[in-house]
Amino acid sequence: MNSYIKPKQTLALASRRYGDASQINVETRKIPDLKDGEMLVAVRCSGLTTADSMMRKGEPKFARLFLGLRGPRNPYLGTVFSGTIVATKGDTKELMVGQDIFGETGVAFGSNSDYIIIRHDAVVIPKPGDLSFEAAAVFCDGPLTSYNFIDQIASAEPGQRVYINGGAGSLGVAAIQIAKAKSCYVVASGSEPSHAELLKLGADEFWDYKAGAPTDLEAFDIVFDTVGKLSVNEGRSLLKKRGLYMSPVLTLPVLRAMLVGKIMKPKKRVLFAATGLKAKEDLVPMMKKLLDMYQKENLIVPIARTFDLQAASQAHALIDQGKKKKNFVILHKH
Repeated sequence: MNSYIKPKQTLALASRRYGDASQINVETRKIPDLKDGEMLVAVRCSGLTTADSMMRKGEPKFARLFLGLRGPRNPYLGTVFSGTIVATKGDTKELMVGQDIFGETGVAFGSNSDYIIIRHDAVVIPKPGDLSFEAAAVFCDGPLTSYNFIDQIASAEPGQRVYINGGAGSLGVAAIQIAKAKSCYVVASGSEPSHAELLKLGADEFWDYKAGAPTDLEAFDIVFDTVGKLSVNEGRSLLKKRGLYMSPVLTLPVLRAMLVGKIMKPKKRVLFAATGLKAKEDLVPMMKKLLDMYQKENLIVPIARTFDLQAASQAHALIDQGKKKKNFVILHKH
């Protein structure tokens, strides 16, 4: 271990029961001694995501088979972060004290803490100087998830028509830019106040979600339902004959369509994927490729609001109310 004097405890966001944002508390948590290959990270910023909100509520209900039946097995919240390595033990390869990094804790959760312990071979990479701590903190949420769907799953090609449902959210604003970087024709939905901004991000057309699904537009090769609000039938109705409907939100209709699809092999496919559950051997190369795309294409990670740790429950309440646009970030004080 280096000579840094390790703090004995950290403040951490926790929810020990399933429920609304009022269940959230800021707790003092003991920091254990480091094991070989581990790093202590002073978290500069951490993300507040829709997925965090759903897990805090234990939704969808069948997810409790993994999260905990009667209550969360792990009460500590947060999955994405950026920060600075302040202590290490043993061999941490190219990562060293004083280095800024970003990434995700995955199913270990707990990133909404002032300090976290993470292994050197976890889903983390060095943070470049031209990427802010705020943007880096949510890079593995909307941007990485959208990259997985648009590039890895759909293999989007130049000229393909892509419909992005929920264009103003953290996944949507990333998906617009990624699809345009791949020279696709993009139609993005949102509320009328987001019209100009979505076009500025690169969308070729805007669709007001209040008008329902855009069934009167030319059919799409890819429908990316970033918010899981379209029904499976609506999603399929927008597709060309061999089109693909994708959702990061697992519902029973989506699950049923996927299971039936494996047997019937329909021309219009339905797919769900949990990007954060992919192996680190897949996620880290994806992060590096996506970072390269963002730097070469001058893409942005827009931050809507920042909060301190004590106000994080207010952010969760806004997410529950459907009022989260772009990205929410906690600024940690050190």
